[in-house]
Amino acid sequence: MTGVKETALNDCTLSEELGAIKKNWWAMLLAGIVFTLGGLTAMAFPFLSSLSITMTLGIVSLVCGAVTIVTSFFAGRWGLFFMQLFYGVAYLVIGGLMVYSPIATNAAITLLIAAFAIAGGFFRCIAAVAMRFPRWGWTMVGGIINIVFGFYIISLFPGVALWLLGLLVGVDLFIAGVSWMLLSFDAKRLPNTIVHEAS
Repeated sequence: MTGVKETALNDCTLSEELGAIKKNWWAMLLAGIVFTLGGLTAMAFPFLSSLSITMTLGIVSLVCGAVTIVTSFFAGRWGLFFMQLFYGVAYLVIGGLMVYSPIATNAAITLLIAAFAIAGGFFRCIAAVAMRFPRWGWTMVGGIINIVFGFYIISLFPGVALWLLGLLVGVDLFIAGVSWMLLSFDAKRLPNTIVHEAS
C-alpha cells in the first residue's frame, strides 16, 4: 500500500509541475528570445563582447575582493583571517588586471581554451583506445576534433584573442536560446488535462 501511495503522490507532483510549465510556456519563450538575441549580438560583435565579458568579470572580481577583505577582519581566528585576506587580495589583483588590461586577459583565456581543448582531446583519444567501450570510435573522433580545434586556435594567435571569447559565449547563448524556445513550444503542446489537474 505504501508503494501505491508513493506512486500516486509522484504522479500528482509530476502533473502539477507539468501543468505549471504549460501555463508559463510564454516565459520560457521570452527567455529563449532574449538568449538568442544576446547570442546573435555577441556573435555579430565578438570583439566588443569579449571586452565586455572581461571587464564585467574584472569588476565582479574587484567587488568580491573588497568584500572578502572586509569580512576577513571578522573571521575571528588568525588562520581564517589570513586565508580570507589572501583570497581577497588575490581577487583584487586578478580583477585589477582584467579591468586594466582586458586584451591581455583575453589572450591568456584564449591560450587556456586551446590548452584545455588539446589536453581534453588527447585524454579522449587515449581513453577510447585503451578502454574500447561501445562506440569508442566516436569518442576518438571527438578527441581528434578537440585537438585540431586547439591547435587551430594557437595558429591564429594572437589575433584570435580579440574575438574568440565573445564568439564562444555568443554561440553558447544562441544554442541555449533556441533550446528554451523549442522547450516552450513543447510545453505549449502539452494536453490541457494536465493544466486542469494541476489547478
